[in-house]
Amino acid sequence: MYEDSEEDYGDVDLPPELLAALAQSHQADSDPLEQPEFDVVEYVNDMFPDEGSLQDVDAKLASIESEISELDKEIDRGVRDYAQRAVDGDAEKALKAATAGVEELDSSTGESEELVQSVSGDVAALDVAKKHITATVTALKRLVMLVSATEQLTAFAAEKRFEQCTPLVLAIVELSEMFEPLRPRLPQVEELLNHKDRLLEDLKAECLEDIEGKLFTPGYDPENKVDVKAACETAAAIGKEVKDDVISMYCMRLLKEYQKLFSFPDGQYSTLEDCDRRFAWLSRTLRRYNAEHREYFPSEWRVDKQLCLHYCHLTRQHLVDLLAATAAPGQTEDAGLLFQLAVKNIEMENDLDKRYSRGDGDMSFKGIVSNCFEPYLSVWVDHEESLLCTKVDEAAAKENPEIMGSKRGSVPSSTDVSEGAQTEPVFVYTSVVELFTKMKKLFKNCKSVSTSNTMFLLCVKSFRVALDRYTDKVLSSRVRSSSSDEQIYAVAGSCVYITQTLPLLAGSISETIDEPLKAQINFAKQMEEAADVETQAIEQLSSRTAGQCMRRITQFLKDDKKSWTAAESADVNAVTSRAHRSLTASLREAAQGLTEPQYSAVAEGVMAKIIEDYCTLIFTGIKEPVDSTERVELLSGLTGGLQTLLLEAPVEGASAAGENTMEAMHAYSAVTCRRMQLPLAVLRALSVQQSGEDAMRVEIIQAMCADREDTPTEEAIDQALSVARSMQHGGGISGRIARDGSSSTGSAGASSGPTSMKDGSRSGTDDVGPMAAQFGAGVSLGVSSNAAAAIGDNGQGDVAAKMQQMFKNIGEQWKTKFVNKP
Repeated sequence: MYEDSEEDYGDVDLPPELLAALAQSHQADSDPLEQPEFDVVEYVNDMFPDEGSLQDVDAKLASIESEISELDKEIDRGVRDYAQRAVDGDAEKALKAATAGVEELDSSTGESEELVQSVSGDVAALDVAKKHITATVTALKRLVMLVSATEQLTAFAAEKRFEQCTPLVLAIVELSEMFEPLRPRLPQVEELLNHKDRLLEDLKAECLEDIEGKLFTPGYDPENKVDVKAACETAAAIGKEVKDDVISMYCMRLLKEYQKLFSFPDGQYSTLEDCDRRFAWLSRTLRRYNAEHREYFPSEWRVDKQLCLHYCHLTRQHLVDLLAATAAPGQTEDAGLLFQLAVKNIEMENDLDKRYSRGDGDMSFKGIVSNCFEPYLSVWVDHEESLLCTKVDEAAAKENPEIMGSKRGSVPSSTDVSEGAQTEPVFVYTSVVELFTKMKKLFKNCKSVSTSNTMFLLCVKSFRVALDRYTDKVLSSRVRSSSSDEQIYAVAGSCVYITQTLPLLAGSISETIDEPLKAQINFAKQMEEAADVETQAIEQLSSRTAGQCMRRITQFLKDDKKSWTAAESADVNAVTSRAHRSLTASLREAAQGLTEPQYSAVAEGVMAKIIEDYCTLIFTGIKEPVDSTERVELLSGLTGGLQTLLLEAPVEGASAAGENTMEAMHAYSAVTCRRMQLPLAVLRALSVQQSGEDAMRVEIIQAMCADREDTPTEEAIDQALSVARSMQHGGGISGRIARDGSSSTGSAGASSGPTSMKDGSRSGTDDVGPMAAQFGAGVSLGVSSNAAAAIGDNGQGDVAAKMQQMFKNIGEQWKTKFVNKP
C-alpha cells in the first residue's frame, strides 16, 4: 500500500521557487506534510505504529482527503492568479508596441501626404497645359476648317452649286459662332468673320435673285444651272431671316398682280362689289402654286399659308382705304352689301384657318380682314334698326291685325292642372312673333360678324328702340283706342309673350357678347313697359265687363218710367239674373282668351269695379228714403243677388276654360265676401231702424265682424251708421264712393282696383279711409250664408241676444265701447 503511494507521488517535480517557499513555510510551521524531506512510509508508520491504531484509519483517510481537497483549491487559485498576472503583463507590452507602431505610421503618412501634394501640383499644372494645348489645337483646326469652308463656299457660290453650298453654309455658321467671342481681341479673326459675313450676304442676294429669276423670269437660266430647291435650302441654312425674306419675296411677287387689279382707287376691281373676284383670284393663285412651284419649297416652310397671310393683310389695307373713302361726307354705303362682305370675309378666314392652322401657337387667320369692317358696321346697324321700326309701324297701321292662338278649353290640353297655372299666352299678335323672329335672326347674323360693339349697338340698343316702339304704337295704342275684347286679349297675350321671350333672347346675347359689355345688357325697362300695358289691358277688360253688368242694375234703380220702390222680388230676381248671365258670358270669354293669372286679375278687377259702382249707386244715387221694411228687403235682395253673381260668375267662367275652380277662386271668393260686408252692414242697420240707433249699430258691428279675426274701427262703424241714416232719410250722401274708398262723407268705398300684373299678385288692398281699410283690405274667410240671410231681418229680433253674440265674437271691450256708451 505504501509502495503504491510512493509511485503516485514520487514523480511530482516541483519548481525550485515552490520548494524554497515550502522550506521557508516549514520553518514557520511544523506540519510534516510540508517538509521538504517528507517520507511517506515514515509518515504512515508514525500515524499507525501498531495494529490498534488501524481502527482510526477511516477517520484519518477522511481527514487526508479533506486536506487534499483544500490543497487542490489553493492550487487552482494560485494557478489562476498566476495566469491572470501573465496575461496582464502581455497586454501592456502589446499596447506599448501598438502605440509605437501608430506613431511611426503617422510619421510616414505625413511624409506621404507631402509627396502626394507635390506630385498633384505638378499633375494639375500639366493638365492645364494639356487643356490649353488641346483647345489651341482644336481652335486651330476649326479655324482651318472655317477658312477652308469659306474658300470652298466662294467657289461653289460662283458656280451656283447650291446643293454643295448648303452643308458648307451650315458648317461656316456653326464655326463662326465659336469665334465670335474672339472677334474684338484678334484682328485676324475679325477680318475672317467679316469676310464670312460678306460672303453670306452675297450668297443671300444671289439666292433671292436666282429664285426670283428662275420662277418668274422666262429665259433667266438658259443653261439650267439654278436649282431652286437647293437655293431655298441654302437660304434656310444661312438663317431664319433669309428664309423669311425668300418667302416674302415670293409672296409679294405673286401678289403684285393682285395689287394692280384690286388696290384702291386705281385698281380695275377696287370696289366693294368685286369682293368675290378677290376670293377667286386667291383660289387661282393657290392652284398655280400647287401646280408649278410647290415642289421647290421645303414643306416645313408652308409657303401656301404664308401666301394666304400676305393676301389677307394686303386685302385688309385695300378695304380700309375703300371703307374710309365711302364713309366720307357725301358718300353712301350699301348696308346690306357691307354686311355680306363682312360675312364672306369671315367665312374665308374660317376656311383658311381650318385648312392651314395647326393648333396652339400657330398664327390664326381669324379677324385679319374682318376686323376692318367693325368701325363701319354701324351703317348696317342703323339700316336694320330702321327696318325693325318700319315693321313696327306697318303692324301699328293695320286696322285688323292678325292674331295667333285659339281659345282655352276649345282644344283638349295634355297638361295636368296640378302642374301649375297656365301662363302661356292664349292670343298673341302675329306681328310680335314676327318681330322677335326678326330680332333672333339679326342676333344670329350679328354673331357671325361681331361679338363686340356692333352686337351691343344692334342687339341691345336697336332692339330696345324697336320694343319701345312696338309697345307704344301697337300694344298701348290699341288699349287706348278701346279695341274689341279679342284685340285686348291679344294685347295682354303679346305682353306676356314679350316678358317670357325677351329674357331668353337677352340671355343668349349675354352668353355671346364680349365680357366687358355683358353688364350693359339690360331690358328691364322694356319688360316693365310690357307689364304696364298688360295691366292697362286687364283694367280695361275689368272696367268694360263691370260696366256691362252694372248697366242693368243701374237701369233698374234709376228707371224714369218705373221707380224701384214699386218693384217686386220677381223684378229683382230678373235683374240679377240678366246681370248674372251678362257677367258670366263676359268672364267666360275672358277665361278662354287670357292666361289663368290674367283671368284672376280680370275677375278681381270686375268684382272691385262692380262693388265700387254699386256702393256709389245705392249710397249716393237713390233719392227715395229707405225707411220701410219693404224697401230694405228689396235692396237686400238685390245686394244678396249681386253677391251671389259675383261669387258664381267667375267660377263658371273659369270652368269654361277647364281651370281648377275650387282652388283658383278660393281667394277671390274670400275677398268678394269681405268687400260686400259694407253694403250688407248698412242694409242690416236699415232693417232695424225702427229699434233705434243702438240696434242699428249692433247690426253694423255684427255684419262687420262676421267670420273675421280682426275688428273694425269705431270710426268705420260710425261712418257706416252715417250712411245708413242718410239712406233712411233719402236724397243719398253727397259725392261718389270713389275706387279708393273715399267720399265726401268719409271712407265708404268697398274695393280697390286690380294691382299691376307685374307684381304677380292681386291683394286688393289700398291705404285709404277707415271703411275702405275694413272692407277692401286683405283676404279672409268669406261671410257665411247665415250672414246673407240676416239681410232680411226686419229689426224686430232680440237685441240682447244679438249683443250677446257680438260680445262672444269681439270681447268685453266692445261692450264698454258701443253698448254701455253714455
